[in-house]
Amino acid sequence: MRHSDCFQWFALVPTAALLVAIGSTSPAQANDHPLRLDGAPVQEQLDSSDDFLVEDNSYIDVYTFTGQAGQRVIITMTSNALDSYLILLDPDGNSIAQDDDSAGNLDAQIDIVLPVDGVYRVYANSYSGGLQGPYTLQASMVAADTIAVTTTNQSRYFCQQDGEVPLTMARSRRRNETFPLIQWTSDWAPAPYSPTERCQAVSTRLADIHARRDRLILTAGTLNNQPVVCVANSRDEARQGICATDGLILTTRTRLEAEDLIRGLQISFTQIVAGTSPDIVPATNTREDTTPYIDLSDF
Repeated sequence: MRHSDCFQWFALVPTAALLVAIGSTSPAQANDHPLRLDGAPVQEQLDSSDDFLVEDNSYIDVYTFTGQAGQRVIITMTSNALDSYLILLDPDGNSIAQDDDSAGNLDAQIDIVLPVDGVYRVYANSYSGGLQGPYTLQASMVAADTIAVTTTNQSRYFCQQDGEVPLTMARSRRRNETFPLIQWTSDWAPAPYSPTERCQAVSTRLADIHARRDRLILTAGTLNNQPVVCVANSRDEARQGICATDGLILTTRTRLEAEDLIRGLQISFTQIVAGTSPDIVPATNTREDTTPYIDLSDF
């Protein structure tokens, strides 16, 4: 693996800033159920009597648990009847992790190190609206010294350790190969966070957002009054640096850092799709008078 083939990100922001809201995801109404972190299975089902998300009218059951900063929690949702989807909200109600297929098949799993103390909410959900059926939900707390790197076989993006350096990897479905996308080489990592945990967070966000969209349009913009790398809803909005409300990928210290990262990703994605069908070559802009962006479909 040649590290020159991926974007090297040397000046990372604190993880506390990195874990700013993806965008609050709220059900039309919600009745919370306690969720134990001892691996005990919860047998439930999604149906028309449940709460639902207003974004796509998908049914949800809402669970809560109390967590502490630095704790690693694994939440798994399995079902033979529907395409499972999980959403994790922090104590402020911001979505900090979402997953579709990381547990294999159509089962979902979130593996995360909690950023702050407080009460977290878990949405047991389906990938699209109207899906109904039984499911099993389990949550476990894992010792901090056994923190693992995300290496799922299904995820389009995942975090992989290369010696002491974590890499955000991109999986090409057409070429059946994996490629380095971002190299997290910063030595600055205040406890309890690390470059590996940052790599996991960004890799998970890329995977979750791209799984829900036909195209991945990345730009440099602003969310919650902070400069970010984010997903846009269209090329026109990307040129203006307008982020989708649920499109946070990475919080940066300055707008210039966000634009530099987009330019680095333009190079990385272009190398990944080189030699494949012309219809999946990423569309990028290099004009200085517009915000840099990248528009990518399948690869």
